[in-house]
Amino acid sequence: MKLALTYGTPSGVETGGGKARVRLAGARERDVVRWRGAVKDPLAVREALLALHDVVGADFRWRPRESRAEFRRWLAAFLDRHAASERATLDADRRRALEWRFTEARGEAWIVLDPVVSVHPDQVIFEAFSRDGAAYGRVGLDRSATTETGPVQLGTTNVDFSSGLYEAVRRLRTIWKTELAVGSDPEAAGEGLEVATSREGEGGATTHREKQVELPDAWVRGFVQLGAAAMLEAVKVELRPVHAHDICRHLRLHRAKASPRALRWELTPGQPAEVVFEPWEARLVLHGSKHGATEPRVIRTWGRDRWRLVERAVALARTVEVHLLGRGLPYFVVARGAGVDFTLGLSGWTKADWSSSARFDALVARRRPGVAPSPRPAAWLEQHRRGTPAEVAAGAGTSLADANAALVDAATRGLAIYDLVNGVWRWRPLVPGGVPAGLGMGDDPAETAARGLVARGAATITGTKREGEGGTRVSGRVVEDATHTWEPSVLLSDEGRVTAADCQCFPWKQSGLKGGPCAHQRAVLLLNA
Repeated sequence: MKLALTYGTPSGVETGGGKARVRLAGARERDVVRWRGAVKDPLAVREALLALHDVVGADFRWRPRESRAEFRRWLAAFLDRHAASERATLDADRRRALEWRFTEARGEAWIVLDPVVSVHPDQVIFEAFSRDGAAYGRVGLDRSATTETGPVQLGTTNVDFSSGLYEAVRRLRTIWKTELAVGSDPEAAGEGLEVATSREGEGGATTHREKQVELPDAWVRGFVQLGAAAMLEAVKVELRPVHAHDICRHLRLHRAKASPRALRWELTPGQPAEVVFEPWEARLVLHGSKHGATEPRVIRTWGRDRWRLVERAVALARTVEVHLLGRGLPYFVVARGAGVDFTLGLSGWTKADWSSSARFDALVARRRPGVAPSPRPAAWLEQHRRGTPAEVAAGAGTSLADANAALVDAATRGLAIYDLVNGVWRWRPLVPGGVPAGLGMGDDPAETAARGLVARGAATITGTKREGEGGTRVSGRVVEDATHTWEPSVLLSDEGRVTAADCQCFPWKQSGLKGGPCAHQRAVLLLNA
């Protein structure tokens, strides 16, 4: 998305008069945002913001060891030695090197994007993606945990998370009075985000140049899929902070050189959760943990090295929650402290960033082809800034399923996001005026194929059944061609979410929910909308 955000006031660090003030400029194109408050627990805020900084700069993608020049010399020599028929037999490391160089040359690598800062009725929230787009960080500061001063203007802005802010935040101490200020009003002094700490005997100032950023389409799609994934039903595992520390410590001291490399969660009702580190089969029993599994379950997650991003936040946590969506699906780690929380959202595996993950939006809301969602839920949310799905539906006068569909549609336009930590939807425009229609979703071949099946009458609903444990199972029949007939089925919760599904086609057998509903299941969902 070709949108440049300018930071008119440069970021900088100002010292003198017994105080040190760090100023972080907000985007001048955004609406006016104002908030200022003295922090009661500076160390918790410090560790949370530093953890977010670790996420912003993280990049866990594989990279070749050799330099660019060395790689070019190797490639030229390789092609000279091998005939054309033998060029397809590249070893795995060289093939990955070729893929990485090709991606880099096309400019597809994620760039460092500045965090989004929002002032809500209950929290001040910082959000950001990692460099590789596979990790999402969120810091929520309770406004009740601060002593507020001055007027408050709710809203959202982008801020420059520079090295100057990082160095200033590192200096926060409990013996100093610490103040945070968020503002993007070009007429007001102290524009942007400020961190002020009282300290004697310092002087001087450091400033940073003005800059512009362009928001790629993948950044918008990442936020859309993240919000949809947060709405899916998950198994919640409640850990003690020492459990998260033990997991991070084991990953820091051991590095697997062969597959499998999954982090395996074994959950048995009435028993503490257990974590198994593959391939060593090292088992860690998390005594004192709790989980919501109603039957024995084994859930494998990949990209486990990214767990280290939560290590700094463990120091501020009183409890740690892990929300597991399923095998190979994204998961969330939430560290809750006193007045501040840190959330780490990880995609199913490192190579799959949030923008290229499964279409989770298709699992949480649907609407009839050509029928626009009701504008009332989004209008209610814009006015009240936050609300649970039930509150939005009641306030807007719509059904819960229609409210979910409208809210997800607002998220596709970059206007709203689902807050997993507090279980509410929040009005949070990514860019002024929202993004163009359809940009947040990207191309979806399965959805296009499903609409084609419905248009030519190849899909029908064969029955609906109310399940004893709640939800409705919808079964259908899809005649794709003369030799392929499928019988897909989906289980819908009362809120309209897809909680289970089945089909006999190859894409579903290969990926399951990791790839989102297949075209045949989506055709049934479209007919049932």
